[in-house]
Amino acid sequence: AGNPVTRARLDLARALYWHGQHEAAHAAFARALEAGADPQATLADRGFNAERQGDLHTARAHLRAALESDPDATRVRDALDRLEARRRPQATLFLSGWMDNEDRDHYRYGGTADAFVSERLRLGVLADRDRWSTDGVGSAHGTRLGLRGLAFLAPQVWLSGSLWRLDMDTLEDHWGGDLALRLPNPWLSGSLTLTASREEIETVEALRKGIDANTYALRTYTRLRDVWDLFADLSHTQRTDGNDTTSLDGRLLYRLQEWPYVAAGWRFRFADSDRDPPEYWAPEGLQQHQAHITVRGARGRLSYAASAEAGFAKERDTDWRFVWGARGLVEYAFHRRFSASAELGYFESPDYERWHGRVALTGRF
Repeated sequence: AGNPVTRARLDLARALYWHGQHEAAHAAFARALEAGADPQATLADRGFNAERQGDLHTARAHLRAALESDPDATRVRDALDRLEARRRPQATLFLSGWMDNEDRDHYRYGGTADAFVSERLRLGVLADRDRWSTDGVGSAHGTRLGLRGLAFLAPQVWLSGSLWRLDMDTLEDHWGGDLALRLPNPWLSGSLTLTASREEIETVEALRKGIDANTYALRTYTRLRDVWDLFADLSHTQRTDGNDTTSLDGRLLYRLQEWPYVAAGWRFRFADSDRDPPEYWAPEGLQQHQAHITVRGARGRLSYAASAEAGFAKERDTDWRFVWGARGLVEYAFHRRFSASAELGYFESPDYERWHGRVALTGRF
């Protein structure tokens, strides 16, 4: 354990964890242990790293072991308190919606409730009431009821999903859900998530025709050369009306500041569909290139994130046009067990615009 190479490996693992490279840090801790590092000396840092990564089960196991070896470790005790707060049964009430330039809108209000039923498994329920409308066409209403869950399968690996039924007041009912498998990618200092989902098309016209969408996606995050963040999502959507869409959406950002996090760079989006039907928007031949900036941080009980982008884009049968977008999110913790959040965003392409927003209250019991 006192070998300089072993100490260097352990210091590297800690530096990676401090700078948010959690997958690389996890692998570096493993290499340090193989080189002879004292397991007791790594427990707390491995637990802190897993906590920030979101791997609650692994973090809890490491931090409990660290506290047993050093009962007076205040930082470890505080981290365990945070974990226990995150593992409490929780309920969220929300109101969300969007409106676009095609005189359509959709509003949803409802709630979710979740509780851990074992060390590795969290189960919950969801319910919401939905309203869709299009000027000159009419409106539709429905009630969604379903189940959701989260399972920690192995260190850095977890599976989340939901299954629901949407009971329409006067139209054909729908069923849907989603599944996401999160995997580490330590070779590229990042992660990848495999997702599959089925959901209704959120317009009155599509609901009346019973159109649903099945989407399969690979969502990735990579940290390149320590200071570049690459987010790249590749997806394919198959709709029941025979119209498919394939898209690549991403950001390549240079870290100007670690914390509060400030990064700037290139936002890109490519998408193509078989057609753009009158019932909903489906991009055809979309190419979008924008300058992008992201800010994320916290101040006391307030945490925040904001982003903005501006540049040029074109779709089939359009010229290159100036387009922009923005998104803001704030969350305030009134108490360790009670918080509120609000989000507002705007998206624009050469022939489509959309505003979206969400407010929510979350309590832990």
